[in-house]
Amino acid sequence: TRKELLHVKDSLFQIELFHLSDDAHDRSRFSRRRYVEVFPSSCVWLPSAEDVVIQKLRWSKGAKRAKDFADAIAVMAVQGNTLDWPYIEKWCTEHETLDVLAEAKAEASLSWED
Repeated sequence: TRKELLHVKDSLFQIELFHLSDDAHDRSRFSRRRYVEVFPSSCVWLPSAEDVVIQKLRWSKGAKRAKDFADAIAVMAVQGNTLDWPYIEKWCTEHETLDVLAEAKAEASLSWED
């Protein structure tokens, strides 16, 4: 997936733009994106929470980026049992990241018990 990073002038905001590739998960991720109102009369396309988890785990294993792993845990901790776990497990199986998913899920589940 090709990514572009845009910096919003005179702010701390950054916008990540992802281009659609031929990857099967990319196609699925783009078809599941959601149109969300972020400010009155201002909407953006955002990936589903499940696809954020899948992609972050994929990046964390491939590039060994601790930030991506922590981001995946944070999404799991907030979304918990509302996530579509069979969908996540399907793609983690495909990407060979089930081991990373199990580790992240164990860490995130600590907050589900609160």
